[in-house]
Parts: sequence; C-alpha cells; structure tokens
Amino acid sequence: MHAYLIQAHGSWDLLEKALALYDDARNDLYLHIDANSQSVPFERLEGACRRSRVEFVRRVPIVYASYSICDATFELLEAATRRRSYDYYHLVSGQDLPLASQDRIHDFFRGALKEVGGRRVPVNFVSLWGGPDRVHQSYWTRFYAYNPWIRHARARHRPLRTLFFLNRCTRRLQYRLRAGRKTEPYPYYFGDSWCSITDALARHVLARRAWCEEKFSRHVFCPDEAFIQTLVMNSDLRGTLHSDVVDEGPSRSRRCLRL
Repeated sequence: MHAYLIQAHGSWDLLEKALALYDDARNDLYLHIDANSQSVPFERLEGACRRSRVEFVRRVPIVYASYSICDATFELLEAATRRRSYDYYHLVSGQDLPLASQDRIHDFFRGALKEVGGRRVPVNFVSLWGGPDRVHQSYWTRFYAYNPWIRHARARHRPLRTLFFLNRCTRRLQYRLRAGRKTEPYPYYFGDSWCSITDALARHVLARRAWCEEKFSRHVFCPDEAFIQTLVMNSDLRGTLHSDVVDEGPSRSRRCLRL
C-alpha cells in the first residue's frame, strides 16, 4: 500500500484530475488544504476517487518559505502513520500529476531495493542539492542568517511585501559580513520538498518533530526543503537513499524518476 500526502492551496480542477489519476485500491490519499484557501470544494474532491480512501487532515495556514509548510507535512505524516504502515509515502503538491500508470508506479517501487548491511532494503528517494561541504551563499543564508520577515512573502499589502524584499537584501548583506545568527555548527542539508520515503524514514521524521521545530521554525529560510534531508543524512537511514551525493547539477532532482 502507498500513501499520497498531498499539499494543496488552489487549482481545484487540476487537483480533482490528480486525485482521479491516483485513485487505486492500493493507494490512500491524505490531503492538506491551506487554511488560507477559500471556497474549497471538499465534497467534489472526495468524490473524485472511487477506490482510494481520501482523508483531509488538520489545516495549517501556509506562508511561503516558512515553517508552516513543515507543520503541514507533519500533519500528513501523522494521519497516515496513525492509520497503518505503508510501503511508501509520496509527498506531492496539489499541482502534480503522475506521468505513469499506477501499475507501473507500484512495480517500480516494488523493485526499488538496495543492499545495506548485507540485506536488501527499500530505497528512499530524497533529493540533495546542498550540504555542509558546500557552504556557499545559498547554504549560509538559509541556515545562519536572520530571516525575520519570511511571513510577509505572500502578503496582500505592498508595504508588507516590501518587508520580504528587504529580508532578501539583508540575508545577502549578512552573508557578506558573516553577521548572522550565532548558532552551533550543524550538518544541515537541503533539496526538493517533494520525496518518496519508506515507513522507517516517515516514522524517524515524526519522532523528531519537536527537534525540527526547535531547529527550523524561527529563522531558517525554506525549512521544508531541508528538514527531511537533514534528518536522513544524519541518521542510520542515510545508506537507504537512492543517492547520498550532494548534486548541484541538472540531475539534482530525484523527484522525476525514470520509470
């Protein structure tokens, strides 16, 4: 069984189409709808599936580049793992569409195994395109700069949006002056938000929710692109990754798999 963990905020027609494509007796669908979204057609979305179970999780108000996206991910993981242990948890956006049939997708992941410690284990697909061995501007400003105005990224009022622009400018200035937060060195990693992970990694991430909130919730920029990467790369599950090489090239996204 697979669980699709879907984060959506709009484009309901497209989401309805995606749900119909995910609809399969081997899939359960968990949806997080941004609490800022209005006029959500819940009944229509639920009715898009005939074979899959659909569950809407507690809604979090999403703010671009902030920890709220991590909170939404935790809500999805909590709901799914509470119900059962799945072979895979696919974290996707409400604007993603599968490019292969469910038969082909399940066949691919059934064969996604690698040898770790003398036994064959399921592979975790988590992208990596930044790490502590490459401490450049993007890495430093994500984890060590002050980011006090992240919450104004999508503000409706121009003065508040200006604060977010100033946030970008001050991050760059902090990098040049090395005048950011005094925080302990830690091997942070980052990559794409979207991933396909096993039950072992899903529960490992959930068990560290309080730690993630402490480390990522205040000033880290785009923490949803870092918390899973950081957790898996600093755990015994690192060996289960499809690749643990930090890749900044064109193939850095493992989200699109060659099926």
